[in-house]
This record gives sequence, C-alpha cells and structure tokens, in this order.
Amino acid sequence: MKMKMKINFIVLLGLNILIFIPLLTTAFPKFPSLPQGSLNINADAIKHRSSAAASGSVCPFGGGDQNRGLKPRNLDIDIDINSRAEIRSDGDSQAQQLTFNPAKQKISTSGVHRFIPPGPKDLRGPCPGLNALANHGYLSRDGVTNWIQASTAATEVFGLGEDLSTVMSLLAVILSGNILTMEWSIGGPPPLSLFGSIGSILLGKPQGISGSHNRYETDASAFKGDSYLFNGDHISTRLDYFATFLNTTTTGEYNDIPLWRALRRVRTDHSIANNPYFYLGPFSGLIATEAGIFFPPIMFSNHSEAAPGGTLTKEVLYAWYSIRENAATGELEYIPGFERIPENWYRQPTNSLTTLRLLTLIIELIAEYPPAGNIGGNTGTVDSFVGVDLADLTGGVFNAIDLLNPEKLFCFVFGLLFALLPDFLLGALTKLGLGIAMNLLKTLLGSSFAGCPSFVLDPTLLEQFPGAGKGPKLRL
Repeated sequence: MKMKMKINFIVLLGLNILIFIPLLTTAFPKFPSLPQGSLNINADAIKHRSSAAASGSVCPFGGGDQNRGLKPRNLDIDIDINSRAEIRSDGDSQAQQLTFNPAKQKISTSGVHRFIPPGPKDLRGPCPGLNALANHGYLSRDGVTNWIQASTAATEVFGLGEDLSTVMSLLAVILSGNILTMEWSIGGPPPLSLFGSIGSILLGKPQGISGSHNRYETDASAFKGDSYLFNGDHISTRLDYFATFLNTTTTGEYNDIPLWRALRRVRTDHSIANNPYFYLGPFSGLIATEAGIFFPPIMFSNHSEAAPGGTLTKEVLYAWYSIRENAATGELEYIPGFERIPENWYRQPTNSLTTLRLLTLIIELIAEYPPAGNIGGNTGTVDSFVGVDLADLTGGVFNAIDLLNPEKLFCFVFGLLFALLPDFLLGALTKLGLGIAMNLLKTLLGSSFAGCPSFVLDPTLLEQFPGAGKGPKLRL
C-alpha cells in the first residue's frame, strides 16, 4: 500500500512538473546578472583595530570567544567604486533619482481591494506587508498564497524588482511551504487540500511563515519580540519597541535609512543582553533580519509629486502595523491582523528595490556596524554571543571580507541554501522534491549563480547555539 501510494505520488508530481514548472520558469525573468565591479573592496585596507588576538589577524565580524558581545568596531575601508554602489554613512547609496507617475503608482484600496479584516479561519502572521496584502485581496484573503501570486503582488503593490520578489517568494515555499503545490502560508500551518495532504505525508507538513522561526523569520526584528522572551509569540507588534522608535526623531519622518540602521543595532544589542537563545543564522540573520529592517522605510513610504522619494509618517506606519493612537491620551493600541494599505497611498516605482540594492544596503550596514555581519548566537546565557568564523564554516571558500562584496555575498547566501537545505527542513523531504525546488531556484538565478564556487558546510559549528536547534531541525 505504501509503495503504491509512493508510486502514485511520483506520477502526480511528474505531471505537476511537466505542466507547472515550465509555466513558472517562463512567467518570470531570470535573476539578472550582478554588474561586475559594482563594489570592490581592498581587503588589505580593512584593518581591525583591536588587540583581542595575539596574532593581530582577527575576523572583524565575529570569530570565537574573542569576539563575545556585538559591539561596533572601527574599520578603515578603501573602496574602489567602478559603477553603482558606494558605501557611505549617511543614507542609501542605491536610492534612485525617482520620478512620480500617479497613474502607475497609486494602489487601489477599494472595490475588490477594499479592506476586509480577517475572519476566524483566515491566517495572518508576523509580516505586516503580507498581512496587508491579504486584507486587501492582493493575496488570497485566507492567508494561503502561492509562488506566482505572492511574487506578482509584491511587485505590483510594493514596486519590488521582479528578481527579488520572485526569489523571496520561492524561498518562502522552500523554507515554510509545500514544494508540491508551490503554496505557502503567511501565518501558521494551512489547511491541506487532498493534493497537499499527499505531499505532506512524504514531504512534511508545511508550517507557514509563523512556524519558520530562525529560518525565514528571526529574532531582533524591528518591532516584534524574540520568541523566547515572549513565550513563543514572535508575531505580535511590541508597542514599547514601536513607541521608542517613534521618539528617535523629532522631524516626524521615518523613511531615513540611517534611522533604521540604528534600529538594527538597538534590537540586536537588546536581544544579546536579554535572550539566552538569541541566534543569527547564516541566512536568517544575514539576509532575513536585514531585509526586515530595510523593507519598511523603502516599501511602506508614500510617494507624491512633492516627495517622489517617499515620505513615511507615523500615521502611515500605524496603518501598516495595525496600530491606533488614542487622540486624548496618546496611548497606542495594537490590533492583531488588521494591517492595511493606507488610503491615497502611492508606492515606489517598479524595480526600485532589487536584489542588488538589498545586498548593497546590507553591505553598507555591515561597514557601519560590523556585528551585523556576524553569524552565531548566545550559548544559553545572556551576553554570551559567540561568532562563527566564516572561513571555518565554508571550508575556506569565503571569509568575512567577502561579505563586503555584493557578488560574493550573493554567492555565499544562495550557495548556503543549496548546501544546508537538506539538513534543516522539517519532515522527510525527499530528494525528488528538493531537487525540483533547487533546480527551479538555480534556473531563476541564471548566470549570476553560474560562476559561484561550491562549498561544503560543517553544520556542527552551529549546534553550539541553542537557538539554532540540532540535527534535522538545524536552522540557517
């Protein structure tokens, strides 16, 4: 019986591949090649001003007990700018000189896209943008979406580059969804269809974004609490975090990138000092955490003829984060799951936030605040952060300096997924299902990934961190 079921499953999966996968690969463009020379770092010019190591050669972003505690470190960086990217301390070097097109940038919040609060069976999760998309019908209102729908909605509503929205949605499928149906939940585990139920038996039950803690969703986020600190609640917006952030500027404007870089530092330091299980994984910490910091000021800002670069007021933030302010007392109230697109809201131009720009923002953050490039975590007590040496983790293929080069950072991040996915996916994900997803991702990455070196990871280096889990539950 089990053999027959497995054979039938493979037949169904094969039909799915023949019909569905070719459609997917033609529906979206391949990942564009990263421009060569966009950011060249002279590694010899990066000096770590510290006497922590007797040898005088220390990884500036974490390398064992000598780097306990994430504190800013001074770097001298000699940068050869050959094209688009530039590291600097005041702003966003990849921000475009924007024009404003109201017809293309106005996002509808009426008709089929009117706000409807979630029902008792509708799924909502930690991401305010995804919750808002579902509440306005740009994603399925039940909170279960698929790869194409989510990618299209992110580009249509937020102006994300098709490269970034496509890869992010596919990663959501791989890390939290159903490889067979290409569906994923923006909240917790979704109800399964018959086809999805068959897949869950063989591939493991999808857990949704809410169940992807330290894989796709992480600690030290902008306004969500660490899972350990709030009894597993990493979904709710913490009003004290939010109110503190509002008080960091007196201008009433919150789309300034350095403001959010400073928030990343505050949230990380807080987690290290309070969460004994705080963990920054190679993917979850280096990419997911940083994306969660940079997405709000770029994606949530309202654009106009007077401010084509966007403006982000507290009222706009209130809408996105489902917060109300009592006019009489000034007290804030959070209403879970009621995130919405503000009225008369105009998004950024399409392709304003691409993968290259996101990588550059991450590099700029690491240059200003080197601990942002750390991989590691607390070891079971507070203030016990230990960093993993990148060269040790990748067998010498990459080192910390490589994180300051967009091409090498790209290769490391996506190579990491190919290297470790089988080790941390929950359930008995078969080689067949994994191979389909990985080959599809490689097809999308195209020539950008073709020149990347392969490497083998030693996952045991991450098992010293309680927040990382162990064995099949090891988290990136």
